[in-house]
Amino acid sequence: MTMPRILHILLIVVLSMPMWGLPYGVLVAALIRLLFEGARVQWQAAPGAAMRLG
Repeated sequence: MTMPRILHILLIVVLSMPMWGLPYGVLVAALIRLLFEGARVQWQAAPGAAMRLG
């Protein structure tokens, strides 16, 4: 999944939050953790992908 698509999904999730009736802090913390986990995986995969493409 590309970064713009992830951000697009996050935007939809954030905009729909009030309808869920969940505590914002818990949800934001989970989203931030997901972002960092995804970024770390991408950073680990980037060198391999660059070598394959190159």
